[in-house]
Amino acid sequence: SLALATPTAIAAALGTSTKQGVLIKSGEAVEKLSRINAVAFDKTGTLTEGRISVESVKAFGIEEDRLKALLYAAEKYSEHPIAKAITAYCEGVEQLKAESTKSLVGTGVEAVIDGKVIRVEKWNSSLGGEADEALKEGKTVIGVTEDEKLVGLLTLSDTVRDESKFAVKELNDMGVMTVMLTGDNETVAKTVGESLGINKIYGALMPDQKLEKIEELKKNRRKVVMVGDGVNDAPALALADASIAMGAFGADLAVETADVALMNNDIKKVPSLLKLARRTLKKIKLNIAIAMCINFAAVLLSLFGILNPVWGALIHNVSSVLVVTNSALLLKHNM
Repeated sequence: SLALATPTAIAAALGTSTKQGVLIKSGEAVEKLSRINAVAFDKTGTLTEGRISVESVKAFGIEEDRLKALLYAAEKYSEHPIAKAITAYCEGVEQLKAESTKSLVGTGVEAVIDGKVIRVEKWNSSLGGEADEALKEGKTVIGVTEDEKLVGLLTLSDTVRDESKFAVKELNDMGVMTVMLTGDNETVAKTVGESLGINKIYGALMPDQKLEKIEELKKNRRKVVMVGDGVNDAPALALADASIAMGAFGADLAVETADVALMNNDIKKVPSLLKLARRTLKKIKLNIAIAMCINFAAVLLSLFGILNPVWGALIHNVSSVLVVTNSALLLKHNM
């Protein structure tokens, strides 16, 4: 029974989570999740649905069709959700060829088209007027420059998941700190984060800055789980005490790095997962207590001649059945 105390509880927890669309990769991950007291979320594709759409395009000094052609050529080979939204919007325009492209980690892309350097990146400073209002509404603003001269402005929107507010509230009620770490503009991050009730909000972060924020939380004696979906989240997922990837549409690298994958992208599973991990740890402790108490009592009874070998064998098996039954109750846990 003592040998069965831990593996049976872990097996039941893994079985329960898998049946409900949550893939926990190891028993060690369950133990780590049971100690979590801070959850750090990425925004795009995690708290939001990740179905980004282009709301408006504004050209400065060039034709709008020319701007769309530049955008399509620059973003054509990128796998980022924003790039996919831009290319879908610009599809069917004049085909230009990018002589070279490179990723600007955490901000956008740079391409050389017709001998000119085209940069498409998130805007981090106030442009006034229309862009200012868009930022306040929680929309993403993208600036397009040609040889460092502003030639275009895009406004994109994403929908916050209906279940995100519920998940954040559940975590806060459990006494778990909630944190948002996003590369989006600080105004956008604040608008979305405050609407969800997140405790701490950090915007305009590069991937290495996300690492710094997680390190800072850990230094403050926080056990941190990072929840994200993109390639840019992989370093943060690796550094956190535990990690959860949005598995249905998340990047392969993020899913590979994380301890847990949410196969149905249901963010409500995050607080349920922590509850399951905590309950599993309690089951393990109770199993050990049951095994130790029965074994100790059996030894004492044997010393006084009350317990004979036949009854000793029966009690040994009864204790094993009790431990397995107690662990099996985790199979009824609803996530």
